[in-house]
Amino acid sequence: AKFNNPTTELGKMIVRSAEVADPEALASKSTDDITTELIPYLKELNDRFIANYEKKAARIQELEKKKEELTYWASIATYLAVALQLFGVMAVMSKDLAIDSEVRRDRAENEARKAEEEARLAFAEMREAVQDADEAKADLIEIREDVDEARDMLEELELDVEAALDEAEKNKQ
Repeated sequence: AKFNNPTTELGKMIVRSAEVADPEALASKSTDDITTELIPYLKELNDRFIANYEKKAARIQELEKKKEELTYWASIATYLAVALQLFGVMAVMSKDLAIDSEVRRDRAENEARKAEEEARLAFAEMREAVQDADEAKADLIEIREDVDEARDMLEELELDVEAALDEAEKNKQ
């Protein structure tokens, strides 16, 4: 199988390895010569695949840790917002019990506004945390797709090399 303009380093390496495994060029060589010639490319390809996979696995773990942290802070922000709203409600209710109702009412309203603003900020932070979690999820999906693409390319390369070896063996006879 031929690849058209691979976008990743791994894809470019696979194409280069497939070109080295050209059946016409390998037809006159022995199986040992062919294997010896292909080993450096296959080793480099395997090393890159493993390094890429480990890098993506580390990124997945990093994103999962970040998601857990964001979830924790989102719950803290939610609890804080609820507590601030309750505090605001209690402040507003206490104004009727005060002797100097006008002064206390103004204070309670200011506190309620502050609590409401803090609640809005907490909700905004929570929304941001949810967006970060969604971005982390999208990154995870993209990483999984890249790993699947690399696996597919590697499987195709293995099939191509095996076919080239079979054809070279057949041409030898």
